[in-house]
Amino acid sequence: LCGLCVMFGFVNHYLYMELRSATPWRLVARPILRAHEFAQFESPNAAKLMIFEIIHFYMLTIEKNILYPLMIVSTISVNKWTLHPYFLALFSLRLLRSAYCQPQLLYIPLAFSFLLIHADLSVLTNIDAYFPLIVYLSVLIWPKAMEVALKLNFILAYVAPWQISWGSAFHAFAQPFSVPHTALVCAQTLISSVVSAPLNPFLVIVEFASGSSFFLTSYVRPVKFWEKDYNTRRVDHSNTRLISQIDRGPMMDDSNLNAVFYEHLTRSLQASLAGDLLLGRWSSSVQPGDCFILASFYLNSLVHIIEVGNGFVTFQLRGLEFRGTYCHQREVEAISEDVTEGVGCCCCSPGSLPGMLSLNTAWVLRWLAWEVVTAKYIVDGYSITDNSAVNLLQVTFRFQVTALRPIESSSRYVDLDPMFGAANDEDFDMNLMGVSRHSFAELYEPWIRHCIQERALHDTPLSDEDGGIQRVIAFCFALSVVGRRALASAAHNRHANAAESFLYGLHALFKGDFREFGRLDVNWSWWMFLKSQL
Repeated sequence: LCGLCVMFGFVNHYLYMELRSATPWRLVARPILRAHEFAQFESPNAAKLMIFEIIHFYMLTIEKNILYPLMIVSTISVNKWTLHPYFLALFSLRLLRSAYCQPQLLYIPLAFSFLLIHADLSVLTNIDAYFPLIVYLSVLIWPKAMEVALKLNFILAYVAPWQISWGSAFHAFAQPFSVPHTALVCAQTLISSVVSAPLNPFLVIVEFASGSSFFLTSYVRPVKFWEKDYNTRRVDHSNTRLISQIDRGPMMDDSNLNAVFYEHLTRSLQASLAGDLLLGRWSSSVQPGDCFILASFYLNSLVHIIEVGNGFVTFQLRGLEFRGTYCHQREVEAISEDVTEGVGCCCCSPGSLPGMLSLNTAWVLRWLAWEVVTAKYIVDGYSITDNSAVNLLQVTFRFQVTALRPIESSSRYVDLDPMFGAANDEDFDMNLMGVSRHSFAELYEPWIRHCIQERALHDTPLSDEDGGIQRVIAFCFALSVVGRRALASAAHNRHANAAESFLYGLHALFKGDFREFGRLDVNWSWWMFLKSQL
């Protein structure tokens, strides 16, 4: 039974995960067990269930529900109550809980205990009766040993000599001082691993980005350590003052839109994450406290695993916008970088074997504090793309937008505001140097009358005798003038041929910003804030 448990654990939690990893053993360029959608850029459907995933699921079920319970019952039966019954009960509960929640932490301590009993300590009499005690201690020590190894790997990746810029003489000063600091770092690593406290690196930056790192043990914290509430709070017209919406720029809504995307992603992960982890689609044996970054173009999220149970996973998700700074851009590039393009070997470029990584790439991957566990992970969501409206808009048509706002109009009315011009306004009167009602009627009256005739088929017709059609023409002229004035005020530079200025003003109009700052009648549109629904 011990041999079967070790064999199933090795296949399920090491061999299978490495075969599905993005770079198996950091030597192979592509995953050996690939998903059906691996070659697709974007999958329109859910991930297809593969044969090896089905086999892995059944092997995992046999390991957790059959082999480990039988091994525990057999161990207690062979013990014949040599140990105290309370300890045997504690041993059974601890191993059963680990078998269902974290079986990846059992097969190595079990193999070590079996070899210790039947090889090194076989000369001792009645040593088999202490097998549960040795297994229990091994299961306690092994996670701490793994934590020590991970922290040492993290420290070495930070303080390696080739991580320092050699263009400065600082390395000649920093490296000798790191020798006495090594003993302190090792002691802090052991202490922090025992109490499960993180290590905080302090970067010392001197000249030309040269630097070194010193590590100190941080305070002990629970697995769920985010004190702040990161629940999504939508910001829209129902819970925000109108002036706050108006004063924001076009890009200020990105955080709100990203929050909706992350909320949708959280709901999708709640429904699929536990099953995907059982099928090994994350190519990693997930443990509480692990952090993963899901990267998709410019939207990235940090998934923090809180608890892993028998068929369920508790996690926290936090959005990360890797934009705006060079460091964030480099982090995204490093995550999405194609490592198969490397051809270096020391100082030469002989290439690599087919399907394998080059020597330099394999070396670099071993000296990183993080790794790409899977290159393609499909989760239910929606695509966000930037569609430029600059190419869709013509210069002579972009400013012909209307808005609702009645003003006084007469047959001789002329709007002399300097924001009007012949380049953008087809009804601009060159004689009066403004937009007049007469020029507007000459250009648009046929279309207005056509619309009135079509409307008369389903409604009461208008006639010229009572002046109904003339009132409609005057009202349309008023709408046109106010719409162009509002758009020009929001666009800041209406006479420019740049579409960005027009899009900025159009965005302001969609927000409800109808403030006009023309030369004439500066304050005559502020009344609209009293009737914002209009």
